[in-house]
Formats: sequence, structure tokens, C-alpha cells
Amino acid sequence: MSDERQAGRKQGEYMAKHLPQGAKIVYLMGESSQGSAVQRWEGFKEACLDKRPDVQLLASVDAGWSSTEGLKNMTLWMKLFPRIDAVVAGNDNMALGAVQALKAANRMDGVLVSGVDATDEAIKAIAAGDMSQTMKQDADSSAEDIFTVLQTFLKGEQPSGNVVVPFIEITKDNVAQFQQ
Repeated sequence: MSDERQAGRKQGEYMAKHLPQGAKIVYLMGESSQGSAVQRWEGFKEACLDKRPDVQLLASVDAGWSSTEGLKNMTLWMKLFPRIDAVVAGNDNMALGAVQALKAANRMDGVLVSGVDATDEAIKAIAAGDMSQTMKQDADSSAEDIFTVLQTFLKGEQPSGNVVVPFIEITKDNVAQFQQ
């Protein structure tokens, strides 16, 4: 399993570090009835909004993990808000939908966009400078722990504890190592 709150915290830490004073942001939440979406939001809120009271959350919406919803909501928000400094999304699909809207309106310049899942499209968008960040569930680094759990099962024993798959941050600084 993954600590979904960690993904949101890492997004929040990035934004808290890189947003200008008095930044205005929007948030695209995944399916709000799913724990992972709520935990990502809570982690983001703790790491950014709770630590940077100068950052203003202009709007937040349940966008159902959908690029179409990301596009639709970003298009609306650009009409409502003359300034948006960042888009934080619970997954890459929604973030990429927002990027599509920003590009169509010629408003990409200076807008930080963050997602989760490290999809191929998001990695390409980071390399191109259209997204700032994505989070990857780093199952490879947990392979040894997973192997140990499997060995325990094969011995007929109950493993203790859970194997937590960590998230790693992908930005322009390390995107090259994730490109195919």
C-alpha cells in the first residue's frame, strides 16, 4: 500500500517552497468519496496551506480523476480568476487537463502544475516545462520488503506490519532519469 497523504505532503512542500508570496492556487481533487483523494488533499493542505497562510486557495473541486474535468474546471477558473499561480491535482490526468486549458488560453507562463502518478504524459510535460512536478509510487524500492513478506507467507507464517510503497518526487531536476 502507499501512504497517499505522503503524496499530498510532497506536493505541498514543493508548492510551499516555490510559490511566490501571496500566491493564488486551485486544487483538483480526485473522487472525493475515495480515501486516497481525501488523504492527498489533507497532506497537501498540511504541508502548504497550513504553513503558508499567504497562499490563497481560490477554488477546489471534485474532478473525478478525469482529464476532461481538469480541462473543464480550469477553463472556468481562468474566466473567474485573473491570476492563478498554481494548479495542484490529485492525479496526472486532472493536471494534464488543466495544462491543456492553460495552453489554449495562452496562460501557461509562470503557473506551477503538480500531479500524482508519474504517467508517461506527465513525465513528458515536466521535461517540456508544462508541468512542475509529479509523484511516483516507487514500488521498485520496496521490492525487497515485498519479497520478505512473500517469503513469510511461503513459510506459513503471518507477516507483521504493512509494506508501505513510498512516493518519490519527479521535477525538472530529475525527470531525465524517468524518461523512456
